[in-house]
Amino acid sequence: MKYFPNKNIKHWAFYDFANSSYVLIFQSFLIPLLFSKLLIDQGYDKLSWGLANGLSTLLGVILSIIIGRFADIKDRLNTFKYIVFITFVFIMLFSISISCFPKITFHLFIITNSLFITSIALSDSLLAFLSADKTKNEYSGSAWGFGYLGGIICLIFVMGLQKVTSEFSPFVFAFVGVFYLIFSIYALKGLQTDNSHVSFNTNEEKSIESKVGKSDLFKLLIGYWLIAEAITVYILFYSYYANEEVKMSTMEVSISLIIVQFVAIFSTWYGGKLADRYSSIKLLGYSIIIWFLIVTLMVFFPFKVVILLVVLLTGLVIGNSQSFLRAQFSSLVDKNRAGQQFGLYAVATQASVIVGPILHGYLSDKFNSQKIPLFILCLTMVVGFIIIRQVSKKYKFTVR
Repeated sequence: MKYFPNKNIKHWAFYDFANSSYVLIFQSFLIPLLFSKLLIDQGYDKLSWGLANGLSTLLGVILSIIIGRFADIKDRLNTFKYIVFITFVFIMLFSISISCFPKITFHLFIITNSLFITSIALSDSLLAFLSADKTKNEYSGSAWGFGYLGGIICLIFVMGLQKVTSEFSPFVFAFVGVFYLIFSIYALKGLQTDNSHVSFNTNEEKSIESKVGKSDLFKLLIGYWLIAEAITVYILFYSYYANEEVKMSTMEVSISLIIVQFVAIFSTWYGGKLADRYSSIKLLGYSIIIWFLIVTLMVFFPFKVVILLVVLLTGLVIGNSQSFLRAQFSSLVDKNRAGQQFGLYAVATQASVIVGPILHGYLSDKFNSQKIPLFILCLTMVVGFIIIRQVSKKYKFTVR
């Protein structure tokens, strides 16, 4: 059975392959530990890590809407290409700052992360052009799952570089930037050549309001927001939790992240196929039940042997939960304004990062533990799912 249904999705998926190196190694692994171990001498703590993500996300969602609309009017792929290159430049500047200018590392991360968020919104908008409604979950899932493979490969190289340099060597961070650029270029070249028959700039007269009313669209985005908040905060603070509360070493944390990524490669691909056949709403509900089990294990059984089960369960749901949301929204967008509307989607799925990490970091510092804040995340997931389910029942989305 082929993992990629066609060349279009294969090339588009290579951007997920490229950007997963940043998500896994920067957001989930290295930078949280950088704040807790190295930048603490510069006056940064958990709250600062949450603040950096909150501010960068606020800037990122604003850029996503503005640049997304510009891409709709001008050239979608060229705009995407320029944002990818500028993101790479700031990743390299951030890498240099760690050893040379640590006082501005915080500020450079804010700029870098905001540009990265914008690139994700532009990439996601392309799904509306590459697939029909009945295949969006499968295509979204195959690309998302393939992205985890990129994260694994890059992380293995990073671990090797840490052995020959140091844990927070600028070369380690710079390698992530180079990896990101190389595979982004491959993705963009493929999209520009093999998709010459696909128009990424269209004047189709189709509007999102014709599928979902404005008030219900707002409710839907709120539901996305609440679920994305919980998942994103979990990703951002997992390394803190594993290192401080389970007493896992940096190497053990990195190995656990590799296992999550490996499981997610296949679970997300297969989950997408199941969602097209059955119901993404129903499968999203099952995913949230598993998230509750994950948090329960983390809170009441913070032991290394139990963390293995936590890691396996996380691999089952972390990609599927997000892939279902992307595919569902892709079926609703107006192609003529796909860039701008995926900018709004970025607001829904990223804006929670403005509040979530700051609040989670504050509560974690206040309670000297992440246990209570983790349960709060589960409650936001449940509320978000209830909202999405109510809207989906009303409109019977084409993405089931």
